[in-house]
Amino acid sequence: CGADPFKIVQLQWHASPCEDLVEKMGISWDKAKADFQEYLKQVEQGNVEYLYNPELATNQNINMKAGASA
Repeated sequence: CGADPFKIVQLQWHASPCEDLVEKMGISWDKAKADFQEYLKQVEQGNVEYLYNPELATNQNINMKAGASA
């Protein structure tokens, strides 16, 4: 579905080799890995990219509780 194989799917943690599958899907495994390594360097420098806003999850939970009691 276009998700980053390292940041989102985290295929690097799987015990089974999946490089060939990713390549068959049209994603360059080597480029994705190089991009991820660059991303990790940025994170180490304090440039964190949040993939979601945690406040939204918190606000959603508050709104759900408020709606349930009404």
